[in-house]
Amino acid sequence: LGFTVLPSSANYLFASPPDRNGQRIYDALYQRKVLVRYFSDPNLAHGVRISIGTREEMESTLSVLKEIG
Repeated sequence: LGFTVLPSSANYLFASPPDRNGQRIYDALYQRKVLVRYFSDPNLAHGVRISIGTREEMESTLSVLKEIG
């Protein structure tokens, strides 16, 4: 999908879309009832934190991310 994903050993990932607009991704996911964490701090505003859930939840999240680009 072109996202930059930081390495993680935790149950979440920090992912930045190609346009580095975390707010856009957060808003689009929120409208589709997919909750992620957006940070307005300028050092983190380029991405979102996605907690890892069940396989079904993650497949749904990926489907929505593909839809919104």
